[in-house]
Amino acid sequence: QKPPALNLLRLFTSLAGTDGDRPFIAFVLGGPGSGKGTQCSRIASDFGFSHVSAGDLLRNEISAGTDQGEWILEIIREGRIVPSEITVELVRKAIESSTAKRVLIDGFPRCEENRIAFEKIVSSLFGLHYWSRTFY
Repeated sequence: QKPPALNLLRLFTSLAGTDGDRPFIAFVLGGPGSGKGTQCSRIASDFGFSHVSAGDLLRNEISAGTDQGEWILEIIREGRIVPSEITVELVRKAIESSTAKRVLIDGFPRCEENRIAFEKIVSSLFGLHYWSRTFY
């Protein structure tokens, strides 16, 4: 018999993305080194989710050498947090460019301001459903 958390995950993922044209978006949160990326990769592989890492999006923007990427790098070097609107816009573009109807957002939102900005910018485009559970 499978552990209860795995059975719940299978049910959760089988229902995700069945709401018409809107993608199902799930946030995966945890501290550095907690395994967010590893779990997202497994869920993406096993259940057909697209894996969007906020950190990877910021690093990719920096690597691309764009004006915005240089600005992001400067902010990070100064020890400041990248403005929510910048990160949300990168996440929004990643969601829109994905063909998957199920999206995992890894490492975002990091604070209440991030969540509010995401909700303000993205909810009107995709719709949001909140489901919060902790698995140990």
